[in-house]
Amino acid sequence: MSLYEITISDPNYDLKGYIVIDSLVNGISAGGLRMSPDISLGEIKKLAAIMTKKYAALNIELGGAKAGIEYDPSKHEKKYY
Repeated sequence: MSLYEITISDPNYDLKGYIVIDSLVNGISAGGLRMSPDISLGEIKKLAAIMTKKYAALNIELGGAKAGIEYDPSKHEKKYY
């Protein structure tokens, strides 16, 4: 079970986002961001748990976390400002 799980969505852009904090070490966690059209909360939870194990195995004092954006950029036209 993760410490924190947050799901956000933006219907204007047809995207969902997930943030999972699996563990904290001294109040800190780290991970990365993945963007894919078929990402899920379940996958992000597994990746956050892997980050916890990775940092522990490397003896790095960080907890594990991961974020993901469910988005298909091919469905939208690029805008330049």
